[in-house]
Amino acid sequence: MNDYECAKLDMFDVLQKICKINYATFGMYAPFVSVFADFESKLAELKVQLGKQLLNSTGITLDKRKARKLLETDSEQLNLVLVTFARLSGLDGLATGAKYNHSAIVAAADRELVGISHLLLMEANANLAGLAAYMINDGWIEAFEVKINRFLAYIDAPANARAETKKASQQIKLLIPEIMDLLRNYLDPIMYHFKATNNTLFANYKNSRKIIAVGSQTPALKGTVSDSNGNPLKGMIVRLQGTTRKSITTAKGNFRFVRLKAGKYSLIIYDQKTELKKLVVNSPSKDRLLLEL
Repeated sequence: MNDYECAKLDMFDVLQKICKINYATFGMYAPFVSVFADFESKLAELKVQLGKQLLNSTGITLDKRKARKLLETDSEQLNLVLVTFARLSGLDGLATGAKYNHSAIVAAADRELVGISHLLLMEANANLAGLAAYMINDGWIEAFEVKINRFLAYIDAPANARAETKKASQQIKLLIPEIMDLLRNYLDPIMYHFKATNNTLFANYKNSRKIIAVGSQTPALKGTVSDSNGNPLKGMIVRLQGTTRKSITTAKGNFRFVRLKAGKYSLIIYDQKTELKKLVVNSPSKDRLLLEL
């Protein structure tokens, strides 16, 4: 979520708490019950989409690489055993078929590697009796098959996670305006009903609605991105590593992040999808950061 969306979510959470704490009072006014139920429903859906948006495709990609490496190692080992066994046993057909050296296995595309592994598995099962001397037995074959299936499950997982994240981000952009319209057109007018009868309660609602909604907090981290000649760079993506938060530089090269806890943060600067620079900064900071590429 960007800073605007985070500010709105903070406001929604506070309003939900206020309404729940004072539900008995608000519930006396009939329209409130259905409007608040609609508000809670949309807020719950927003948080579901936020969870999907936070899917970390990078972690899935790393797991996929580990699974592939394990499969490559076992495939190379099994291929070597099959070729050695075939040559010693005079099985020319097997020796010709099992010819995937290290370079061929490493260079194979993901699904091609799965195909190679399945072929080697089939040959191993067909010659299992003769492979016992090479420590290839039922247990080894079973473990090898598990590695094939595990890698197969990871092949599309990173792309699916990125697609899910993109879809969730689109849903969030639709849900937040819907909730804001619900507040402006229904919940806010209902709260004015209590202005005369319970002014303190009305004031609490109004202040929470106003102060948090405009995101009036002082920016915790701000800076400017420029080239080596000091010219500001527009449209650069500045991302907080380990989060989904990002800021796109303005025409003057400026960026900012709000509501950061004190500590060290890694900033990564991108031009479209290419990472250009990474640095660690402290937050909060009173000074504007000058980041030169």
